Order: sequence, then C-alpha cells, then structure tokens
Amino acid sequence: MILTEESYVNKDFSDYGYFDGDEFVKKSFKGCSMRAMDLEDKSFRKCIFDDCDFSMTHFTGTGFYGCTFLNCTFSNANILAATFDSCRLTGSSFVGCDMGGAGFENCDLSYAVVVGMRFKKKDVFGMNFTEARLSDCVFAESHLHSCRFTRAVFNNVSFEKTDIREVDFNGSNLTVCNLRGAKISLSQAVMIAESFGAQCEEFL
Repeated sequence: MILTEESYVNKDFSDYGYFDGDEFVKKSFKGCSMRAMDLEDKSFRKCIFDDCDFSMTHFTGTGFYGCTFLNCTFSNANILAATFDSCRLTGSSFVGCDMGGAGFENCDLSYAVVVGMRFKKKDVFGMNFTEARLSDCVFAESHLHSCRFTRAVFNNVSFEKTDIREVDFNGSNLTVCNLRGAKISLSQAVMIAESFGAQCEEFL
C-alpha cells in the first residue's frame, strides 16, 4: 500500500501486508491495526502511532527515529535487529516478542510492559523505564548510562556484571534482581541494604 495521506485514523492495514516505499516521515496513525504486516527494513522518522496494534508484525532491520508510540501493542512481534532511537513508547506493551539484537537508545518506555528485552555487552544510553513492568529482561555485561528505572516493577530481571552506577532506581525493589558482579554506587548499596531491613548509619 502507498501511504499518500499524512494522517490515518482507525485504519486496518493488515490486509495490505506491507507499505510501498522505504522511508516514511511525519506520518500519523491513530487507532490503526498493522497486525502481522511485513515492515522489514523500513525507516520511520518523526512519526506518531497512537493506540496502534503491531501484534505479530515483522520489524527485522526496521528503524524508528524520533517516533512516538502511545499505548501501542507489540504482542508476539518480531523485532529482531530493529532500531528505536530517541523514541517515546509510553504505555506500550512488548509481550512475547523476539527482541534479539533490537537496539534501543535514548527511548522513553515509562509505564510500558516489557518482557524479554536483552542488552548484552552494550553501552546503553538515556533509557527511561519509569513505572514500567519488566519481566525476564537481561542487562548483562553492559554499561547503563543515565538510565532511569524509577518505581519500576521487576520480575526475573538480571543486571549481572553490568555497571549500573549511573542508574536511578528510586522507588524500585532491587532485591528481586540478579546483581551478581554488578558495579553499584555507595548510595545504591545503602538502598539495597535498607530494603533488607538494615539500618544504615554513618559511623563516627
């Protein structure tokens, strides 16, 4: 299908299967379905997706740059090697996705539901997971720079051998995470100790 309009509302694109063209700029989609479409190797710049359904969609090699996703669903989508750069994904849901090799940088996933995200041996910059719910996620042997997990809810999340000293975990329970070999700051150590009931006082 050729996207001739700037804005689409309540449009079901599923039957078309794919979009003609390689790059899409400043397009707006509200309440649209793109279920099981093939968006492989497409590029989207400064597009807005509001309450859209990407379930079972193929995003292999797809690039999203400065895009906004509000309350979108990515259930069982194939996000292999997709790129999300400086995107806002507030309230979106990533459940049952194949996210191997996907790249996220300077993205806002606050209030999102994220299952199975993987970062291994990577430098990760500017990610915001405020009040997100994360399950079965791995941040291993990486360095998280200026990231936020404020009041995030963790279930089987690993930060093994990862430098998390620049991460804001305020209001989150790190005791349920795998922190084996992680580099943490003194203030984070105090926060973890206090979550176990310890009373941390300066010794004079």
